[in-house]
Amino acid sequence: MTKLRITHVLSRFDVGGLENGIVNLCNGHDRERFEPSILCVKGIGLMAQRLKKDVPIYCLNAPEGKDFFRFLRLKNYFNQNKPDIVHTHGWGATCMDGIIGARLAGIRAVINGEHGTFSDKPYQIYIQRFLSTLCDTTLSVSGAHRHKVIEVLGINPKRIQVIHNGVDTDKFCGAHNTSSLRQELNNKFGAHVSGDTFFVGCVGSLKPVKNQQLLINAALHLKQSHNTRPVAFLLAGNGPDTQMLKELTKKLNVADIVFFLGERPDIPEFLSLIDLLVLPSKTGKEGLPNVILEAMSSGKPVISTQSVGAAEVMAEGINGRFLSGEDPVELSLILQSFINNPTRAQSMGAAARQHIINNFSISKMVSNYEDLYFKLSAISPQPSAKN
Repeated sequence: MTKLRITHVLSRFDVGGLENGIVNLCNGHDRERFEPSILCVKGIGLMAQRLKKDVPIYCLNAPEGKDFFRFLRLKNYFNQNKPDIVHTHGWGATCMDGIIGARLAGIRAVINGEHGTFSDKPYQIYIQRFLSTLCDTTLSVSGAHRHKVIEVLGINPKRIQVIHNGVDTDKFCGAHNTSSLRQELNNKFGAHVSGDTFFVGCVGSLKPVKNQQLLINAALHLKQSHNTRPVAFLLAGNGPDTQMLKELTKKLNVADIVFFLGERPDIPEFLSLIDLLVLPSKTGKEGLPNVILEAMSSGKPVISTQSVGAAEVMAEGINGRFLSGEDPVELSLILQSFINNPTRAQSMGAAARQHIINNFSISKMVSNYEDLYFKLSAISPQPSAKN
């Protein structure tokens, strides 16, 4: 039986939603039909630990900074390893090197996955538009984001299609034991949580586009409302804004209710603990964040800004709430409505989980990618061993 060899190309395999999607895809492939692998151009990060042992990961250890001939190193790699399909992820230097290197190596099919943000300076738009013509197709994680890519970058609509992210609904079930996490919050972070504490969660890199400042300012307004139920804001993730955000909590006098937990290996447990998730990202700057799917699969409602793809999975007032803008007062009032009505979060969370099970399972996502890979490789799909 012919197996398709798929090589995913990215700069570093660090912790993030894009990388998590690659892990889910590689781990989920039918091994009777696919041989997935990872090529890191600059370095291997923590996400490599989440790959199944039979997914090889390679690194070119390319130095930081501009390298106008790096695409030749990727060309040589592809010539030696001969993948059937090269799948790059996101716009940037690594994407450019991967696409050009794959084409020079005569790879059968080249795909670029667009996961959220893209560069919009005139020269960057031109480069991204040119690179899209070298790909057999460009992928987007949501229909709304696809529309934005077409509008801003001018990519031919026929050359970009949507495959939604998926989530492991067994892993993200919302029923994990949280006793050790509660103990850690008390002993390590001094959170002094109780059985009555209402947990507001936020998961993501601490960087400008994720806009955790909005959530911290909302914490101030909630604290000033003299709410009677204890509340803890839990931020999971690291990034360039970490120190600035910590200083902001001290300045606003909310360091006693806002806690920075750093990178977490226990996100399923984290999502089991919280009562709801907040996605405060800059309006229009996200594709379809995996953490929305993971939180909803865990039976938690989501409060989100108007990020590009969120509306394709969330339904206002049914399994989550949308902010009309980026107003911390509005966010604090929505949070208070959940705090004052505990059963509301539970009922909306149950609806959220059922919606994910029905429409955004990881098996459906993997199947959609596999169908595309076979189509682009011009090889007829073999019957799956799972069927």
